[in-house]
Amino acid sequence: MLQDNPYSALLGTLRRDSADRSVAPWRFGILRSLSPPAVDIGGQTVTAGVSINPMLRGAADPGDRAVPGDRVVLLQSGDGQEYVILCKAVSA
Repeated sequence: MLQDNPYSALLGTLRRDSADRSVAPWRFGILRSLSPPAVDIGGQTVTAGVSINPMLRGAADPGDRAVPGDRVVLLQSGDGQEYVILCKAVSA
């Protein structure tokens, strides 16, 4: 459930902050590689300027670890040149 997700408050803040912007600071993508980090965003694979939340690499629960092919939530820099992979996006 959304209230159980520790990132739901962050997502709410990002949504409020981005309401006045033409481009949302967060995106969805498909993880292509953990090392080096690579993600597919809108059909384009991005490798430069990609960072990953270290919890996705070494989560205590294997189900929380990210693997290539996972849908992920990314935070995009203001200039759109850098991305941080925040968490996995899973279906309810």
